[in-house]
Amino acid sequence: MLVITTRGLREPQTIATIVTVAWTLGLLAVTLSGLDRETRSAISQVAIIVTALVSTVLCCLRARRSSGRRARAWLLLGAAGFTGLTGNVLAAFTGAENVSELALLLALVIGVAALRSFPDRELKRPQVLRMLLDGVVVGGSVLFVSALVIFPALTTSNGGWDLTRVITIALPVMDAVLATFAVLLIMRSTGTDRVPLALVGLSFTMYAVADLTYAVVDSSVGFQFGTVADLGWVVGYALGGIAACHPAGAGPAQDAPATDGTEREGSAVAGTVVTFCLFIAAAVVQIQESLGAISGLAVALWFIVIGAVALRQISLVVTNERLRRRLEIRVQERTQELADLTRTTQLTLTSVGEGIYGVDPDGIVTFVNPAGARTLGMRSESLVGRHAHDELHAAREDGTPFPYSGCYIHEAVTQGVTINSEEDFYRRADGALVPVEVTASPVIDDGHVTGAVVVFRDVTQRREIDRMKSEFLSVISHELRTPLTSIKGAIGLVAGGATGEVAPESARLLGIAGGSVDRLTRLINDILEVERLGSGADPSSWSTSPSSRSSGPRSTRPRRSRPSPGSHSWSVTSPAP
Repeated sequence: MLVITTRGLREPQTIATIVTVAWTLGLLAVTLSGLDRETRSAISQVAIIVTALVSTVLCCLRARRSSGRRARAWLLLGAAGFTGLTGNVLAAFTGAENVSELALLLALVIGVAALRSFPDRELKRPQVLRMLLDGVVVGGSVLFVSALVIFPALTTSNGGWDLTRVITIALPVMDAVLATFAVLLIMRSTGTDRVPLALVGLSFTMYAVADLTYAVVDSSVGFQFGTVADLGWVVGYALGGIAACHPAGAGPAQDAPATDGTEREGSAVAGTVVTFCLFIAAAVVQIQESLGAISGLAVALWFIVIGAVALRQISLVVTNERLRRRLEIRVQERTQELADLTRTTQLTLTSVGEGIYGVDPDGIVTFVNPAGARTLGMRSESLVGRHAHDELHAAREDGTPFPYSGCYIHEAVTQGVTINSEEDFYRRADGALVPVEVTASPVIDDGHVTGAVVVFRDVTQRREIDRMKSEFLSVISHELRTPLTSIKGAIGLVAGGATGEVAPESARLLGIAGGSVDRLTRLINDILEVERLGSGADPSSWSTSPSSRSSGPRSTRPRRSRPSPGSHSWSVTSPAP
């Protein structure tokens, strides 16, 4: 039987159920047979131990085939089964009832932890506390009704109360707590998760029935194994094994759509109604037992008061549940909006071709986009947390660093000005210098500067094109000016009579040629001047030394930025809007 049930994990539900039914019917036949009490007691205790062992093994196997919180839940259920198995073994072979019942009580405590881990989303502490209190109300009410109406000897003891007696009474209450916990979890669950939860809840319900029967019989004539009451423990263990074999026991599939994590409609309300109904039922029983000592008016008034309290509590639960669901929906919507905005911002930063990095008010890098990290030859993570000016900016030609007070980053975060078209050199990870064009803008929040965003682009290719264009124009200037000078000189010699007298018509043609040479010369000069103006250079204030860069505060007028050897540029700063 054990081998078939274990292999039945390939078809868990059918085989486990068939074996459980056959096993239960066989034990029922033994308990109803004419065998002597000692034989029936021994067979019954062995059946309980074997069933507990199989259930423990199945829970552990399911834990290995599960992941996350569900794996922990099955592992704890397996630990609870092993602890209960230990208690049953001690009761069967040593007769140590105190230790045995303590082990069973510990198994139920472990069962509470297992049920708490069963949902895919972790239950909040107030939810767990409310469920446990509901379970205590249910278990206490059931025990109270049983003690007053069905089994009056349950709460009375001629020999007094000892530890064994207290544990005996506590076991059915704990079983009821776990069964209620499972029922409330079923109310909060959806889909196929309900089936294994229902089996686990039914398992603890069977424990509760068996433990309550044990407590009643033991309080009157003394309990002995080998009766139909033993089926409660056997079926309880077996149902736990069937729950472990159920396909939904492993939890939702990895590719299954995620739930929103909210409780089902009316779950908390239903739990409150159930607990109050049981509490009122227990109160009704108590009042019926003492009707002779209490007037009818007092009884009616008591019912009105407790009914009003119950209705008020239920209405509060309904209101709180509606408010909580609205708040959860709003939080989920805001969270989704924030996630979408963050994703859009991240995609934008990733897609931009220019380098972008941000700094805090102290100039410390807070983020770098991938394009900026590639330009600098670094990883984004290695730049975050470093000082942008010290880490990125190249030094002067003599190796001394530029002061931070004159840096555009410092001006952006301290003065709140936007620096446009600043040309600078950034130092790559390999030590090479990269010419960049920079725009630094302050980040202003509620009138206060909280940092700056710097956008830079590598202008190496553009500078190379400018250099090639300058060389081309220089060559053109030289190649054109030289022949034009020769042509101009030759025309002047001919026109001056160096080769003889010039006819009037020839003089007119020579004048036209000389004027054309002059116009061509002026055109070349204009082209060169336009190029100089386009590059931002001013021959009257030309400087090629990087040390000429100002280290003082920037103003809103044009000024020279740090040039590279052989290049000259201007930048303009403007106040932030």
